[in-house]
Amino acid sequence: MEESIKDLTMAAFDRFSDMPVHIVHHIMSFLPITSATRVSALSKNFNSAWLSYPVFDFDQALYEKVIRHSGYWTSFKKPDFLDFVLDSLMKHCPSDIYMQRFSLRAWPLEISYNRVQNSIRLAVDRNVNELVVEIVEIQGLRLTNFCPLPRTALQNTKSLRVLKLSGFSLDLEDLIPCLNLVEDLTLDCCSVSGSSMFSRAKRNFMFSSAKLKDLKLRFCRELGKIEIDALNLQSFSYTACHIEQRSCEINLSCCKKLKSLTIEESNITDDWVEDHVSKLVLLRNLKLVACKNLQKFEIVALNLQTFSYTAYDHREQHPCEFNLSYCKNLKSLTIEKSNITDDWVKDHVSKLVLLRNLKLVACKNLQKIKISNRQLESFELLQCEKLLKAKIEAPNLISFDYSGDALYPNFPNIILSSTLANVKLSLVTTEYQRVSFLDLSTFLTRFGHCKTLSLSLGTYQALSVTQKLSEYLVHPVLLDLRHMRVELWSLCLSSSLTGLLDGFLWLAPNLETLFISVQRKSLMLHLEFYKWGPRGEDHIIKKVTIVKYEGRDDDKKSLLNYFHEKAITVEANSDC
Repeated sequence: MEESIKDLTMAAFDRFSDMPVHIVHHIMSFLPITSATRVSALSKNFNSAWLSYPVFDFDQALYEKVIRHSGYWTSFKKPDFLDFVLDSLMKHCPSDIYMQRFSLRAWPLEISYNRVQNSIRLAVDRNVNELVVEIVEIQGLRLTNFCPLPRTALQNTKSLRVLKLSGFSLDLEDLIPCLNLVEDLTLDCCSVSGSSMFSRAKRNFMFSSAKLKDLKLRFCRELGKIEIDALNLQSFSYTACHIEQRSCEINLSCCKKLKSLTIEESNITDDWVEDHVSKLVLLRNLKLVACKNLQKFEIVALNLQTFSYTAYDHREQHPCEFNLSYCKNLKSLTIEKSNITDDWVKDHVSKLVLLRNLKLVACKNLQKIKISNRQLESFELLQCEKLLKAKIEAPNLISFDYSGDALYPNFPNIILSSTLANVKLSLVTTEYQRVSFLDLSTFLTRFGHCKTLSLSLGTYQALSVTQKLSEYLVHPVLLDLRHMRVELWSLCLSSSLTGLLDGFLWLAPNLETLFISVQRKSLMLHLEFYKWGPRGEDHIIKKVTIVKYEGRDDDKKSLLNYFHEKAITVEANSDC
């Protein structure tokens, strides 16, 4: 009986060795390259599969950190990174292999373009499916020299589906051999010139592709016009090169199946938005960022589900008005640095009956807002510095995040109707500001009915705990709160961890869990009670379990004495 059980156990454990190689490769494809390397030690089969793994990722940052600083190359000179890449490809990549992915990230300092080009040619000869080559900036060093991409580099490609290039100089004709194959194309920080059929002075980016589904153009220089004829294109993202003042035209009129559109730092106009968006009947996601020519536009997109708008912010807030009345199916809305008013929020949010997620960031004109939406589940209200009051009538709200200045009495009056909300409050202070516990408790009063409360005070001396709270507060303010999390950078000199604990247990006497983090100290407690209700002179807390503690031993000793003085039973996990 024991032998049969042992045999079954060994058979179950050895199932890794019976896996087909392509299944092992599939498992490895979900892992970072370092983790995939460790997997090779699980079994002989895994080790053999690793040696034939058709994915090659080379990162110079990782190479300099791990390989060059290891003791492997002690007997002879450590090879240059690109020499290491070519040597590895020649050793572990036979000519008959079908390479799934080749990824190369190299620094521009003293780079050999010839070796980069040879690496690309080698990957293409191995029928690479995904090709990612990036000449990346390091430590703020701006890329000034671009690696030329020879026309012959991609001429023989047969199976390329994903192409991502960064830091290259290329002509449209360089891409023609692979345009009918590639489904995902990304050009980042490249110098792109136009087709020979147009004047080179215009630098047109114009091509057609039947298979292209995803196109990203970021910080590409010398672009005068972008015209794309791709019937199956579903996602297009464009970020203008900020160092160039020349305008770039974008024409997407032939992209009838576009579902996701992102335009950043472009000179598109109100007419462009209204004309193009209205014709993209399948558009689901639209993101407009820092487009300074936008002043007053209307989004006509009946199927739009996600809209994100970030205003162009240069010293003063950029004036721009937009109308979302026709976006009846909108589910997610983000507005940042905009001059929207209280009335705009009231009118639009209430009419978006399917809205689930709302995010308002740095909208300086908001003062007294009212949110009324029964479907709203997530609301982020961040850095709206003039906000005085926010009334949020959203009974199904699950998540509410607020961040703002912690200088009392400028705390806004926030009225939250939902009892399901997980509330996160991030209060920002300067080094010279001090928020008393009494002032903080007044602000927290509005959140006692919520499901959980997370409080973050990020600056030095942000909180001063009053030792005799009962002299100032008539009764605790967070009676219904069960779970609380407090994060501080540090305490003022007159405060302690036990003082902080005592203060928050007074404010929220019926907590089931409490987590406190101060710099490198952290404490997590689970509390049990004799009965529910506000605390009087008799102790309600029956037992405290220290789930987690990280800090000094003398602080832990003070913590235990604090509970023992109150006749509270204390238990601790084995790792505390």
